[in-house]
Amino acid sequence: MNRSSWLKAALAVAGVAYGLAAESVAAHDGQLTTYAGGSGWATAVELAAGWGLIAAGLLTWRLRPALPLGPLTVAAGFAWFAPNWVGWEDGPALIRSVGMLAAGVWLVLLVHALLALPHGRLTSFPARALVATAYIETSIVNVGRALLREPYDVVNCWDNCTDNTFLIHSDPGLARTLGWLDLRFAVALAVAFAAVSAWRLAAASGPARRLLAPNLAAGAAVTGLHAAHAVVLLRTPLENPRDPTFAGLFVGQCLAVSAVALALGWELARARRARRAVEHLVVELAQAPGPGSLEAALARAAGDPSLRIVYRRRHVERYVDGRGRAVSTPSPSAARATTPIVRDGRPVALLEHDQAVLDEAFQDEIGPAIRLAIENERLQAEALAQLIELRESRARIVQAGDAVRRRLERDLHDGAQQRLVALNFALRLALAKLGPEPDARVAVPLADGERALAEALAAVRAVANGLFPATLASSGLAYAVEELAELAPIRIAVEAVPDRRLPAPVEAAAYGVIREAVENAALHADASAVSISAACRANSVVVEAADDGAGGADPARGVGLLEVADRVGALGGRFTILSPAGGGTRIQAEIPCG
Repeated sequence: MNRSSWLKAALAVAGVAYGLAAESVAAHDGQLTTYAGGSGWATAVELAAGWGLIAAGLLTWRLRPALPLGPLTVAAGFAWFAPNWVGWEDGPALIRSVGMLAAGVWLVLLVHALLALPHGRLTSFPARALVATAYIETSIVNVGRALLREPYDVVNCWDNCTDNTFLIHSDPGLARTLGWLDLRFAVALAVAFAAVSAWRLAAASGPARRLLAPNLAAGAAVTGLHAAHAVVLLRTPLENPRDPTFAGLFVGQCLAVSAVALALGWELARARRARRAVEHLVVELAQAPGPGSLEAALARAAGDPSLRIVYRRRHVERYVDGRGRAVSTPSPSAARATTPIVRDGRPVALLEHDQAVLDEAFQDEIGPAIRLAIENERLQAEALAQLIELRESRARIVQAGDAVRRRLERDLHDGAQQRLVALNFALRLALAKLGPEPDARVAVPLADGERALAEALAAVRAVANGLFPATLASSGLAYAVEELAELAPIRIAVEAVPDRRLPAPVEAAAYGVIREAVENAALHADASAVSISAACRANSVVVEAADDGAGGADPARGVGLLEVADRVGALGGRFTILSPAGGGTRIQAEIPCG
């Protein structure tokens, strides 16, 4: 057992002994000077409240030693019993005087701990301002009373009317003013705590709200009952523990403090369950999980649906998710935190989560098995990212090829084709000028040139249309397929083609599949027809083409089946060639269009 463990064990024993001693000095007959001495019920609820705070604080201190929540709550639990030492009629003057100083501190310590949940930090300016103001007010009032309050001069004295070791000069008027200030500040503290708590819950996320609500609600009940006690004192200056109003407020405050202790314990239990759930992920992740499953499993275990885990790629300052998709680098904010995951001294991942769900200790608490699972998914994400980059590279190459084909088609159409048309027109005009009976030596060569020029023009048009049909770019897949059916050397039966426009790469790939199927069918001596269908199904276009020939597919013809398969694959689709037993060729392509 290390020094810290010994200290916490000693505080636990001291807390039990301290509470019992405080209750023993409070239990006496005659004029009551403490609330706990009024009845066994009052003693029990006071012990439960004080010991509950000490126990919750020690447990928090043990599980989260780096946070100030544990020491704050333990100190509040010890200060809770201070009023009993103040009312110790036969006790030493110094102990009763110290008790007067400590009696007003427990509430400020508890407010500080509650507003600092869950990670021990006051994250907002209103919370910091409220806690600082409470400490300043309590210090001024307690020190002023210790130096200026003469118990014999207090008209409505009921607990300690004889002893003040720290008295320097008796000033009853200033002492009463400090008491009046303290009572009104109790009311202001309750209102401010409720307002800050409500604002924080309204601004918090769902998981954070579920975590903070029980603690802040219990804290609001404590400060509210303390304020109610102050209001009653302002109306009835003589405090009497036997009065049902004062006694009821005391019991209510004890129960509220016990509720705070239970809420703190529940939060610790929730955090412990989350840690164990993360540890149990080892079994779940040992069964070859799919990409991105670790993020979902961690989100379920931590109770934060918005949790996100991203992986740092090697040799580049970029991050990807579990499926290999590029993501922006997470950055911390007021509501979101980022926790790096390190393995063998090297950062492998970054966890983005709700600040209230996980704290900085998560990095140190996850075991080596979870780190190994994170590293494995990082490697998988790296491979998927490379696959995505390869697919995107193929798509860019296809798009670049299409752009070149469009430019060549445009150049042939606007350049060479137009010049050939003009030359053909000039030859016809020359023939017409020869008259009705032209000289054969001139007319025959001109006629032969006109025919050759017409054949060249048809060839240029065929090449231009084969590079990238202008109809496909201007009117869409349906019109391009209709034009292809009119010009094809065999009969084409078009069963279905989408009328709406599709993304340009999708239209180009679908048209390439159809055209290659037609050109492949033209190679078969006994192929007489090709059936074509294209339909949109579940964010993809399914293209099917089948001929009735007896031969198989020939990849050396036209655009080429291999190039068509590459084009479809570049878009993340599937391309299949089947040669049924009955003959012919069936080509099927599924092209994503979502």
